[in-house]
Amino acid sequence: MYGNLYGRLTDAEIKSIRIERDLGDPARLLNDLADDGLDLTSLLGPASSDNWQRSHALETLRPLKPMDDGSLDP
Repeated sequence: MYGNLYGRLTDAEIKSIRIERDLGDPARLLNDLADDGLDLTSLLGPASSDNWQRSHALETLRPLKPMDDGSLDP
């Protein structure tokens, strides 16, 4: 009885470690899902140049810097 319980607890611990590892690395999780045959384009849709342009524009924005008087420099 105790051996069976110990085995089940060990299995649960191993599964929780795997879940923690997968959630800690989203790229690895998506790669594993793609390897298992999940078609991510059916969930995310095809990439468009409009989406790329928007994300590229956001990356090129420079952050606002605080000025001496506490206001933000545009």
